[in-house]
Amino acid sequence: MLVFNTWHWWTHTGKDQPWDYVQDGAQVMKDMDRLTAFSKGMSTWARWVDSNVDTSKTKVYFQGISPTHFK
Repeated sequence: MLVFNTWHWWTHTGKDQPWDYVQDGAQVMKDMDRLTAFSKGMSTWARWVDSNVDTSKTKVYFQGISPTHFK
């Protein structure tokens, strides 16, 4: 089973942003539109799954919103 959990960190900006720079191909930038970055990330993930996971043997799940975090 492979679970890909994302979205939560894509929404962070300012001091809560967990990265300093984003690289898209050869271009390095300080930031990028969140929906554009999310789309590029999802496309990259989907290509990786298609190329590396035998889905007849492995279930792949995508969870778009993290569960609520307590303590």
